[in-house]
Amino acid sequence: MNKTITIDPVTRIEGHARVFLNIGDDGSLASAGLVVNELRGFERILAGMEADRMPLITARICGVCPAAHHLAASKALDNAAGVTAPQAAQLLRELLCLGHLIHSHVLSIFVLEGPDLVFGLDSDPAESNVAGIVRANPELAKKALRCRTLGQKIGEMVGGRGIHPVTSVAGGISFVLDNEKKNQLQTWIMEINELVPQLAVAAKDLLLRLIDQHPSLLSDWVIPSWHVGTVQDGKAAMLNGNLRAVDEKGKVRAEFPTGDYDKHLEETVVDWSYMKEVRILQGEDRFDYRVGPLARVNLSEGFGTEAADFELASLRKLGGDPCHAVAFQAYARVVEIL
Repeated sequence: MNKTITIDPVTRIEGHARVFLNIGDDGSLASAGLVVNELRGFERILAGMEADRMPLITARICGVCPAAHHLAASKALDNAAGVTAPQAAQLLRELLCLGHLIHSHVLSIFVLEGPDLVFGLDSDPAESNVAGIVRANPELAKKALRCRTLGQKIGEMVGGRGIHPVTSVAGGISFVLDNEKKNQLQTWIMEINELVPQLAVAAKDLLLRLIDQHPSLLSDWVIPSWHVGTVQDGKAAMLNGNLRAVDEKGKVRAEFPTGDYDKHLEETVVDWSYMKEVRILQGEDRFDYRVGPLARVNLSEGFGTEAADFELASLRKLGGDPCHAVAFQAYARVVEIL
C-alpha cells in the first residue's frame, strides 16, 4: 500500500511550506514536492496600477528580502522607460543590495542553518534553535547578530526604511549620501570588516565538523544540476550584468541579457502548490537549475576580492568544481559575505 509522509510545517525558513513524500509499495520514492501554502498574487495585484508604485508594492513580497524585490522593480521601470540610472544611483542601489546580502546571509548561516551547524543533525529540537545557540556559544551569537544588524542598518539608511525600502525609483534613487551619512556608513563598514572574517572562520569550521560527523553530506546529499545567476565581466554580480547558465559539469551553456529571460526560461504551474516550476531551455530540452549563493559560486570566475576568492578556491577544493553538495550553501554564503 502506498504511503505518504508529510513534513508540515517546514521549520527554519522564512514563510510557510510543507513537504510531501509519496512512498511506493516497495519502499521507493514515487514522488515528492515542496508545497508553498500562501497565494501571493502580486502579478494580479499590480495590474492596472500606476507604474511608479511597483517598487513599493513588490517590496511587500517578503519581509526578509524586500530590498531585492524593491530593486528588481525599479530596474524594471528603468527598462520600461528606456533610461539608465546615473552612476551614483547605481552604486547606491548596489550598496542597498549588499547591505541586504549581509543581513540575509548572516541570518541564514547563524539562525536558520546555525542550529544544525552548532548542534548537529541529530540534536534535540528543543535545544537546536537560535536560543540554544545563544546559550551554547554566546560570543558567536553576539557577533553574528551584530553583523546582521549592521547589514540591516545599511539597508535602512540607504533604503529609507529597514523593512520595505522606498528610495529606489524609476531612473535612479532618492537617497542622498551626505558627509554625515558617509561617515556613519564607514564606521559600520569598518566594524563589519572586523566581524566577517571571524564569522567566516567559525562558519567554515562548524560546517567541516558537521561533514566529518555526517560524511553522507558529500555523497547522499549531492544534487547535480544546472546553475543560473548574474555575472558581470565573468565575475559574480548581484545587480547588473548578464544571466549565465552552466550545466552540471560547469560548462557555460548560455549567457544572455536579463531582459531576455522569457526567451530562455519556461515557467509552469503545478496543481499541488502555489509555487511555480521554472526550467531553462536549451533547444528542445528543458533543465532544472539552481539559483542563489551556491549557483553563483559555480558559474562565476571569481568575486573580485582577495579574501572571497581565497575562500572560493578552498570551497572548490573541498566540495568540487562545480560543487553540487547542498551543505555547501552555507560556505557559498561565507564567500559572498567576504
